[in-house]
Amino acid sequence: MKNKIFVFFLLCLTNFFAYSQSCSVNAGGNITICSTTTNLSGSSSGTTAGNPTWSLVSKPSGATDPVISNGNTFTPTVAGLNTSGNYVFRITLPCSSGGSVSSNVTVTAPGSVSTFTAGSDITNIPATTGIATLNATIPAGYTASWTYYNLYSFERFGTKVTTNATLTNANTATPTLTLTNKSDHTIDPSYVAVLRITSTINPSCFYEDEAIVRFIPNPQIQFNNTNVNFCQPSGGEFTLFLSNASPKFSIRSITPGAAGNNTTSIVMNVISQPVGGNISFNYLDGNVIALQGLNVTGTYRFTLTVTNSTGSFTTPQVTYNYLGTQPKFVNFIDAAYPDQIAFYASAGSAGAVYCNRAGSTTPIVVSFKIDPTDSPANTSTFINSGIAPPGGSPTIIQSGAGTYNRTATITPPSGGWRVGTYRFSVSTSNGTCGSSTQVYYIHISDGNRPAVNVNNFAVCYPGSGSVSATVPLPAIYKGIVNSSYFQDFLGHYELTTLSKPSGSADPVFQAANLRSIESTNTVISNLNAQGEYVFRIKAVPTPGGVADFLGKEYACSGTSLEDTFSVFVSTQINANAGSDFTTGGTTTATLNGNNPTPSNGTWTVVSSPAGTTPTFTNATANNTQVNGLILNGNYTFRWTIATGSCTSSDDVQITVVTPLLDAINDVFNPVTAGSNTASVITNDRNITGAAAVIGTAEGQVSIATSGIWPAGFSLNPDGTISVASTVTAGNYTMNYQICNQITGNPCDIAQVIINVVADPCIISASNPDSDGDGVSDACDLDDDNDGILDINEGYCSSQSVYTLDLNTTLASANATFNANGSTFNLVYTLTSGTPVSGLGNTFTVPFTYSDFNNLVSIQDHRWEGVNIGTTTLSIRPRTDLFYLNLPSNNTNTEDVSAALPFTPDGKYRYLLNTNKLTRLGTFTTTIGNLPPVTGQLSVLSSYTGLNQRSIFNTVSDSSTNNFISNGYYAKMQLQTIANTATTGSSNFYPSSYGQTYTWDYTAFNDGLFPLATNGGNLGLINFAQNTITYCNHRDTDGDGIPDYLDLDSDNDGCPDVVEGGANFQPGATYITGNRLNTNVNANGVPAVPTTTPAITGYTQSGGQTVGDSQNALANGCVCYEDPALVAGATYPVKHGITVLGRAGAENGNWPMLRNSAYTALEGKTKGLVITRNNSPETTIAIPVVGMMVFDTDENAGAGCLKIYTGSGAGEGWKCFSTQGCP
Repeated sequence: MKNKIFVFFLLCLTNFFAYSQSCSVNAGGNITICSTTTNLSGSSSGTTAGNPTWSLVSKPSGATDPVISNGNTFTPTVAGLNTSGNYVFRITLPCSSGGSVSSNVTVTAPGSVSTFTAGSDITNIPATTGIATLNATIPAGYTASWTYYNLYSFERFGTKVTTNATLTNANTATPTLTLTNKSDHTIDPSYVAVLRITSTINPSCFYEDEAIVRFIPNPQIQFNNTNVNFCQPSGGEFTLFLSNASPKFSIRSITPGAAGNNTTSIVMNVISQPVGGNISFNYLDGNVIALQGLNVTGTYRFTLTVTNSTGSFTTPQVTYNYLGTQPKFVNFIDAAYPDQIAFYASAGSAGAVYCNRAGSTTPIVVSFKIDPTDSPANTSTFINSGIAPPGGSPTIIQSGAGTYNRTATITPPSGGWRVGTYRFSVSTSNGTCGSSTQVYYIHISDGNRPAVNVNNFAVCYPGSGSVSATVPLPAIYKGIVNSSYFQDFLGHYELTTLSKPSGSADPVFQAANLRSIESTNTVISNLNAQGEYVFRIKAVPTPGGVADFLGKEYACSGTSLEDTFSVFVSTQINANAGSDFTTGGTTTATLNGNNPTPSNGTWTVVSSPAGTTPTFTNATANNTQVNGLILNGNYTFRWTIATGSCTSSDDVQITVVTPLLDAINDVFNPVTAGSNTASVITNDRNITGAAAVIGTAEGQVSIATSGIWPAGFSLNPDGTISVASTVTAGNYTMNYQICNQITGNPCDIAQVIINVVADPCIISASNPDSDGDGVSDACDLDDDNDGILDINEGYCSSQSVYTLDLNTTLASANATFNANGSTFNLVYTLTSGTPVSGLGNTFTVPFTYSDFNNLVSIQDHRWEGVNIGTTTLSIRPRTDLFYLNLPSNNTNTEDVSAALPFTPDGKYRYLLNTNKLTRLGTFTTTIGNLPPVTGQLSVLSSYTGLNQRSIFNTVSDSSTNNFISNGYYAKMQLQTIANTATTGSSNFYPSSYGQTYTWDYTAFNDGLFPLATNGGNLGLINFAQNTITYCNHRDTDGDGIPDYLDLDSDNDGCPDVVEGGANFQPGATYITGNRLNTNVNANGVPAVPTTTPAITGYTQSGGQTVGDSQNALANGCVCYEDPALVAGATYPVKHGITVLGRAGAENGNWPMLRNSAYTALEGKTKGLVITRNNSPETTIAIPVVGMMVFDTDENAGAGCLKIYTGSGAGEGWKCFSTQGCP
């Protein structure tokens, strides 16, 4: 039997054992993302009965719930995956055959990086201190890895070097960058610190940020020589060199990020110079100071002042003797010698490449020309230098001395020219100002360069973030063919992106020095999209302007120095074969793997019972039929998705069984007395495993009661249960039976639990009908039928809140604790509002916990003690006794891999529902009734948080949490919804006062691991702290009757029905006993009376306003009407002035014994005289508003009483002429 629960008559099935359905669903392959948002991709097959529903199954500890948008589609968007870890989502789909199917998918998210930063730039630390601590912020779920490089070198040469610095603690948020040489820093002390954070669960997900560290240079520079004789090089600058011991930095525009540029200034202090000279500081670049303005030869004397925030330093005096200009470089370019090209590496260098010369003994003639602006008398030398190829150095004969055109005839050593690069030093001197030296190279190619080639290859992409591709570079030949081969030459492989997937980011290449012709491989990064990336690779010289030596080298081999290649980025689609399921009564089943598009998928058989050979209708379709399930047992099938070289697979197990009739336990909560439940048949199964149908046809089922049912309950033919109106509130248990038609067997019995609640509109002693209109007070909006709604008369005008005092309750529980059950007091104290009459500032409610009712052994299970947490009170079991004398069914290692949900609570429910564990017994908890309130001025309003649950414990197999070794467990029978959280507890069950609750408990132990215990604080009964709210009603006249029940709320003798905002009249026929006597609606509000004049200020939906009903100073019944209004009626005088001392009902009943007057004046010797005037309009010059006179001339001499109302339009002296009620 299985469990289901009806809550407010809505059915929710929890089914751990599913027969084959008419549909299947797949949540898609598990995915690892590189963001906080993703799309889920579900799919289905078969015949469905509605839209899918996505839900969250589990999330990382401490994570907020993600937001599922469009959760009733197959492809919703999920956002808010801000915490690193696994989020499990479930898609549930109803099938047309009844019931539903579900599938889970795991989304592995790296977590949010919104807080990530490498920290602020550091620019205020002197190089002489030389220690800078970075301060990054690293989000949870990421690891840190710092790298660094010198900013000056990168801007100056395009190379990334770490010269003169070390970085320690490179995997922390606060690494330390330290200069190796601090006072004598060997390079400009500017660095870029690069922080890469990488997800701990998705290495393809990484982010980078940079922080600049600029140490303030040491200004105390030192010169190699302070007395310099200088000849200007050909086309060169005037330079001054720093010593090796001097700090080095840069103040030059081509390196804007250098520390020197940003922190330091250099000013030249000229002491003397030749006439015509205008010497000044130009720039500092590393160890070279460049000067300018040396327009004439002679001696220049100066100092340099270096200033920054660390101080100012002035160098010793420099004597700079400008002697003249060196000879200019010779020119190797000559049309008559087309092989000669320039330049090779350094300034002024040149050379030639020769193919097929190895072994040749023919000399090579090198032509060079003296610059025409120099003297032909300049001397030149052409000598061997550098590394000679095997065989030794050649011999050199120069010619052309004394002329501009000169040659050097170079004869190879014995055996002829060898493969390699011959290096020569060429110096030119004018005899007065030094010499200019150049380098010439003769390169004898080996003719063995294969074409530059990179094969196409693929990399796997996880679907998010970016990946890198390691590109193998051509074989190294520089210095490898022999040590001279291409000596001094600098070259690299240039990479160019030719095409990339639409919308993808630009690929990132490493610096040129990391992909030189001496590198074995290079890395292309930032590949963030699936598809083909096409690149060109070409061997090129590294400095700009270098001649085509590489082109000639490859030409000698007849090969190309460039190639194109593709990197195919293949998105890895993770396979999901669907959820395991059980089927029966058929030899086929539908497999539902996730959609592999744009890749390809294949089904294969992993295992099946001996003697079976399952086949697939279409092995490459994700939704396909598998045939040949002819024997009972487990069949395992594998769904494999291949994307290029990337593959993923997942298995699904189909268990084939002989199906049995199955009645499923039901819980209906709440059910109002006098109503029907939903049908118990809704989720029962027939003999084929399909939804059961009540009827007489073959395969349908009959239904009947089983055992004795409680009074007031009856089973209807359609499976609904009628609950009589006389049934009192409480939990009721009964059984029913279904049997297969037509044979009458097999049969199965299921249990039904019904929680009956009273009809709030039934009139009873506790729920009276105060105004006798047939509507109980609980459902009556006007409990006294005075036409003023209760809410307007102060019903629940204030509230008093009582909160469970855990500490005082714990003291009570400890005082009465008993290992076999006991009763203690729940102690509530006033925390808001005024004390309620009869309750005071504190009151108690009894709470009883029973002994354990062990149903399967003689072991005496006991309670251990009571403790409290922050918001709960727990009653702990003595767990060691649970494991004694266990039934054999409870002594095995339990496989819970099929549990849904896969949580501690879900696992135990699965074991109990599938009879893998035996229930040991039951116990009960009883919450007593609330104490009564004294009087009518307060009433219970609500209580919140009155919840109970169980906290239990489990020991899992250390190798996998698919197996559990031992533990104990309990759950309330009414709580049939499994807890989806990973904590060891059931869901809280909302409880009520005056109710008893039954709990099932069990335990098991396979004897392999230490036993699960209560840990000193785990309560098998866990009771939540709760609050109780009482409504306090307004009592205007303090007579103990709340205004909403008081017919004269202000006790002024006039009923509320008359003093309200409507025009109801005292004594009218529609008022009886000071209540409206018209018919009431379902809410107990009287209808509007039909009378003349018509009633105003009152509607049956909104009643009348309070008016003066709560104001004792205003009496709505005092009204003086003309006696002629009602024939034969008398109107006692209700106002009078007497000087005889006899006013009052008990003092002569005066003036009430007088009739038909508005007021009575009484006296024997005194009278009331109103001022008499025959024309107040003309005789009273300055009248005052409210002034009264008796005008004797008015009304043709009859006179009238006049009052002055003002001087405005329509105002003036006015006669009293119209009677009315105040």
